[in-house]
Amino acid sequence: MDIDRFLNAPNYYVAMNLDHKNITQKQIQESYRKLAKQFHPDKNKHPRATESFAKLNEIKEILSDDTKRIDYNKKIFPASPPVRRIKSAPINSMKPDYIADQIRQFYFAEKEQQKIEKEKQKKKAQKQKNIIFPLIGIFILLLIFTFVSNTQPFSNSITKATVSKVLVFDFPEDSYFEHSEYRSKILGKQFYVPKTWEKDHIYESPQGDWQRLREQLCAFADDIFVEMLQKKCEKEKMESGVAQPSCYELRKLHLSM
Repeated sequence: MDIDRFLNAPNYYVAMNLDHKNITQKQIQESYRKLAKQFHPDKNKHPRATESFAKLNEIKEILSDDTKRIDYNKKIFPASPPVRRIKSAPINSMKPDYIADQIRQFYFAEKEQQKIEKEKQKKKAQKQKNIIFPLIGIFILLLIFTFVSNTQPFSNSITKATVSKVLVFDFPEDSYFEHSEYRSKILGKQFYVPKTWEKDHIYESPQGDWQRLREQLCAFADDIFVEMLQKKCEKEKMESGVAQPSCYELRKLHLSM
């Protein structure tokens, strides 16, 4: 299945090519593994690969949980409300216009009820996301803080505040030769600092122990990276209708720890 068909599928079962009336955990896992290999952003260069991979994980999470799957089925396969009997004249004595009007009223009432239920589910899901993602960020920060706290500060000149002003995670194409490359201590994220800053705070530092100064710098980089992801995730959630790659990466970090 291509990415566009997957993202535009009418429901999760169609997206994963599953029968909602006869589904097993084994079928869910097999379909997930097959599509995960196909949609993974590292292998698929489609512009919406990240969005499709995130949606695939969301689908797997819902369909693998019996409670969530039942709630989802109620949303997309709502039971029809009982038909109210018309207590007026017999059907053969009713005018055609009156019958048509009754049918229309029943049809639109059913559609309106489905719309209300769908909005409720959407708000509930969004509320859960708004709670979960900040908690994930806090959890990761606590883990990093535990590691960082074990690294005793060696230089007062290298602090989180001073590092955050000069550190960049994006490759500085225009000034690459003016920057030095590092990797953060816990997450192994690549980052860059200006060579002039490096010279002043590491090579010409009164402490003199370059290795410990670099270790202190890399420890702060983890904390700064997670905080940056949290801010981007919050911004993505405010912009409706767009993918949330930062939120997805934040969730990946949580699962890997």
